[in-house]
Amino acid sequence: MDEIKNIPEFIALIKKYESITKEDIEGIDISVIADDNGSNIFEFDAHHIMYKLTGYGYSSSCTLCKSIDRNCTICVYPRTNQYTDLDCFFCTHGENSDTYYAIGEAETIHSLLKAITLRAAHMRDLCKRLNIQIN
Repeated sequence: MDEIKNIPEFIALIKKYESITKEDIEGIDISVIADDNGSNIFEFDAHHIMYKLTGYGYSSSCTLCKSIDRNCTICVYPRTNQYTDLDCFFCTHGENSDTYYAIGEAETIHSLLKAITLRAAHMRDLCKRLNIQIN
């Protein structure tokens, strides 16, 4: 396995996740759609909110991916024998998938905050297993 190159960015992302508040989420512009009567309906879009807050959802905006030029072989996320294709994003597969997708699938501010908390805890657990110190 190649040397991990994005540890500082990984730690910063954990801290970012842990610092996100209800007010941060409410401060993000959300999609506005019109119903059949022409009234505005505000659509909660967790994926868009987290993209705005952290770059979530796209390798071109993810702070972890950008810091390693999208080279998954040097990312902090552990690789397993099951996922060895270099085009595969290990952060969204295997043990990492539940917490990753829970963020994008959240339907309320409360469920998004819970998903963010679980993702940060999962990331902290990965740090412990990889002997990465977080100050």
